[in-house]
Amino acid sequence: MRGQRLRWGLLLGGLAVSFGWAQKTEKTPQLLIFMLGVPTPEKAEVGYSVNAGQFYSYMLPYPFHKNCQLIVSPDGRQHCQQGPMLDFGIEASLNRVPADRVRAVVFIPGCQAQLLDVAMRGRSEVHLDAKCVRVPIFKFRGRIADESVKDAKWLLVQVKYRANWAPKFLGAEQSGIDQPVPEAPQFDVVSVPMTKDKSFEIDLPILVHDPAEMSAVPEQQGELVFTLLNVNSKTPIVLGILRPSQFATDSDGLKLRVDYPEMQFSRQR
Repeated sequence: MRGQRLRWGLLLGGLAVSFGWAQKTEKTPQLLIFMLGVPTPEKAEVGYSVNAGQFYSYMLPYPFHKNCQLIVSPDGRQHCQQGPMLDFGIEASLNRVPADRVRAVVFIPGCQAQLLDVAMRGRSEVHLDAKCVRVPIFKFRGRIADESVKDAKWLLVQVKYRANWAPKFLGAEQSGIDQPVPEAPQFDVVSVPMTKDKSFEIDLPILVHDPAEMSAVPEQQGELVFTLLNVNSKTPIVLGILRPSQFATDSDGLKLRVDYPEMQFSRQR
């Protein structure tokens, strides 16, 4: 379940360069990302950052909701304000100071990541269309080779894409004094139930040739994260990360490739 997604929003002297001093205004400026032209807009997620004068905030991925505008209150809490259009709204101000710049990563499963970098230039509202450039799909097969996992009933395999390059694009690769290293956003790819023989099969988007991946340095390339969940309750319980027996990253993810053999996974407690 998603809780509050504000990683931090505070005064950061050297994190992002802003020219001039933004003036406070009564009307809150917005960046609106329209989702009408993309497949499965209900699966879209957006991670973004906002620069406003000396203020900066970094938001981990937040799901798109039909007719929803994301509003961030002064204490960092997020809530959905209903609106008349299929759009994802980003409040382009911090502490009532209008934003100079808004950057966003739009991720829709099966599509390339869309990178948006918008200079607000004092505008009260900017409209952009989300786009989908389809990526190839690979029929991925995996199995949990872990004797501690005995009963597959109620077990779900969740796959996420950890975009390790995204903090740099969003201007969040450097943290302020006494601040934690910014977390790389993770976007939902797919979730599938496990069969009785502890195997699973998914249609896996091939992201290794995504332009964002192609331009990333090796240590900032993305990875896939497999998580085992027990869904026999209202709130899913995380049972552990599934580490692949081949092509594993240092953080127990799966390296991005064009294809894979049938993979074996072990549960990391």
